[in-house]
Amino acid sequence: MAYLSLDIPPGVVKAGSQVESNGRWRDANLIRWHQGRLRPVGGWFAETDAMTGAPRTILTWSTNNGFAQMFIGTNNRLYQWTGGTALVEISDYLTGGGTLNASMVTNGSTLTCATGGLDTLLNPLSRFKVTGGSSDGKVYTVATVVSDTEITISETFEANETATITLTFLWTTGQAQG
Repeated sequence: MAYLSLDIPPGVVKAGSQVESNGRWRDANLIRWHQGRLRPVGGWFAETDAMTGAPRTILTWSTNNGFAQMFIGTNNRLYQWTGGTALVEISDYLTGGGTLNASMVTNGSTLTCATGGLDTLLNPLSRFKVTGGSSDGKVYTVATVVSDTEITISETFEANETATITLTFLWTTGQAQG
């Protein structure tokens, strides 16, 4: 059986009627032309890095240099993806609620603040970053707000200590369902 050679020029021509675009590609999806030949786009790939929370919005764009960019917002975190790189959580760079400089005592999973001010963490899913002490740079999620001077977290602090610690309250998150 002999093969019939089809010499269809590259590109999609959708202007006009089907008769006017006779001998041309009229509709296409997930294809590209490379050296004048029709090729698949190259397929999809799965991002294997786990995200925390339910995705709520995705914003994509390309830089002036042609690099693909994507922000993914979940109900718990914010992530950034730059073409060809891993998914990076950037939630910790977005702060709200200000900072609280106070002498604090950490004991297991309880944080006690002598000057108060922890009532700003009324949402039990609020997150905060500790600057100072042995827990420097660690991010914690509030489990319960006991009072304006005491909160508990679901994990434990690095060490039991009394220190001057700066709490930076991180971006408040939302509900998974809503």
